[in-house]
Amino acid sequence: MFELSQNKIKFELTKRELRKLNTLKNKVAKLNNDLREYFDTCGEMSLPDIECTCIGYSPMGLVDTQDIKDKDGNVSGFRAYVDDLETAVVYVEEEGEIFLSGWEELEDDIKYQRRRLNKAWRIFKSENPDAELERDDED
Repeated sequence: MFELSQNKIKFELTKRELRKLNTLKNKVAKLNNDLREYFDTCGEMSLPDIECTCIGYSPMGLVDTQDIKDKDGNVSGFRAYVDDLETAVVYVEEEGEIFLSGWEELEDDIKYQRRRLNKAWRIFKSENPDAELERDDED
């Protein structure tokens, strides 16, 4: 879990940096919408497991974002929840440089869940769902 000291943020983000944060938040929102579409269509609240030794399904947890703000209400990043894993994506200042932290980890989580979702759709549309579930999924 990432803890962010609200008092350490002493800079305001540029419009470009805020647009980048919004673009990244939209990627989480798109995953959430795509999952909702699958769950509504299939009536399932789980996705197939990939990259593990067991063959089956696991429930899918929360997918959401919340802005992280300093004490003055300025946005410095967001917290993303993907399958109940929390990741903070924030701009931080170090030695006078401002850089984005946390996105790589979140991006890996999103890609993994997207692969699970893609496999779920293939299984749902397949004429032989059991064979599709057992198929090795190295995308």
